[in-house]
Amino acid sequence: YLGAAVPGRTGRQTYVGDCLWSEPNCLGLTNNAQSLFSGALSPSAARQFVLSSGARFVLADCSTTANMSKLLGPVIRSTHSFGCAAVYEVA
Repeated sequence: YLGAAVPGRTGRQTYVGDCLWSEPNCLGLTNNAQSLFSGALSPSAARQFVLSSGARFVLADCSTTANMSKLLGPVIRSTHSFGCAAVYEVA
């Protein structure tokens, strides 16, 4: 749900946001993102997914169940926490 707010607040694009703006294949993009944030991906698959997406930042909201620091490990450049949410800058 935060993906829909990011462009208006930051001027940056998102991997997936509102499905009206995240076409083609919005459902596929959503499933990919949910797999990352739920911890369904192995660490190597999570790193490969994030790096191949071209993302510079990963925004984890308060419902994220995966340990993002463990999943993304060496590709994290910095972490900024905001209560239960976090932004990971990735390389």
